Amino acid sequence: MGKRMLYAASVPLTFFVLLFGSLFVAKFQFDITFMPSVVAYSSLLLIFCTMAALSYGIFSASWDVEDEGSFWGWKEFRINIGRTVQGFKAGARK
Repeated sequence: MGKRMLYAASVPLTFFVLLFGSLFVAKFQFDITFMPSVVAYSSLLLIFCTMAALSYGIFSASWDVEDEGSFWGWKEFRINIGRTVQGFKAGARK
C-alpha cells in the first residue's frame, strides 16, 4: 500500500511543486504576472489529483491479511470501495 501511494501521489505532487516554483520564478525574476485564479485553480487541481492518488493507494491495498493482492490493485479497489459503501449504508440505518 505504501509503495503504491508513494508512486501514485509523487507524480501530481511533483508537478505541483514544479508549477508553483516556476510561477514564483516567473513572477520575481522575469516580472511576469499571472491571473491569481489561474494559479489557484491549477494548484488546486494538482492537490486534488494528489489526494485522489493517495485515496487510490489506500483503497487498492488488500485489507485481507492472508491475501497479498495484485500489482495494480484494481480488484482490491473495487472490493474495498464496496465494503466502504456498505459500511456507510449500515451506519446510516442505525
